[in-house]
Amino acid sequence: MSLTAKVEEHGGEAAPETPGGRIYDEVAGIVSALLGEAGVQANVSFFDLGMDSLLLVKFKKRIRESFNINLKISDFFNYHTAELLAGKIMDHLKEAN
Repeated sequence: MSLTAKVEEHGGEAAPETPGGRIYDEVAGIVSALLGEAGVQANVSFFDLGMDSLLLVKFKKRIRESFNINLKISDFFNYHTAELLAGKIMDHLKEAN
């Protein structure tokens, strides 16, 4: 799927970077899979859930594969919840178009 399609896909649904939105759901799903946590909450830090440096590298790789973007490691510290990171990804996708 192209970046444009990912950004425009949500028409009428929850904004992609908010709970229930496509980008948020993808980020939360990746975190759930890595940490073995069901139902990652929008405002809970990845690090409070148990994310460590090794898992963070895997997380970064999966985000790159899912969204075709290459975020910096520091982005994961600055945007440390599923909702914040989904917003960052959404901004990045908009800039790419």
